[in-house]
Amino acid sequence: MPEPPDPDEPLGYTLWAGTVGFTSPLAERFAAAAATGCRQATLSPPDVLRAAADGTTAAEIGRQARDLGLDLIVDPVMNWYPDREPSPSRFAGVSTDDALRMCEALGVTSLSAAAAAVNAVGTKLASVTLAQCKAAADAALATASAADARAAAIAAMN
Repeated sequence: MPEPPDPDEPLGYTLWAGTVGFTSPLAERFAAAAATGCRQATLSPPDVLRAAADGTTAAEIGRQARDLGLDLIVDPVMNWYPDREPSPSRFAGVSTDDALRMCEALGVTSLSAAAAAVNAVGTKLASVTLAQCKAAADAALATASAADARAAAIAAMN
């Protein structure tokens, strides 16, 4: 497992997969990240599945990145939020448990978790203020269940 970053040193830049294309080959992505001075690169569970189909394990991917001086960030881990409907996202085809196993095998230093439960909110992000977001978060955190949190957040947005 990689050592945690020193809290007194900046984390540096991250090459996000979307910048170079979600289906770009990992070796090229990592080389670009290292060549431009990035300290981290992102990859998704579908990246790991594509590599596995070509015979490269998650552990090998992690070693390739570390050999270039890169830490890895898995972005996103989905399906952790108990939503009523499956997400149509291309990133939601991997269970949370499988994604977390991938994270462990890769030796990632960070991950992002994305919930698919936004369609019921019915509010466009561009029209929501920071105050509304804070009110919705506070309302959701004050509840005891996912269903109550959803209802509280919707009510706070109206």
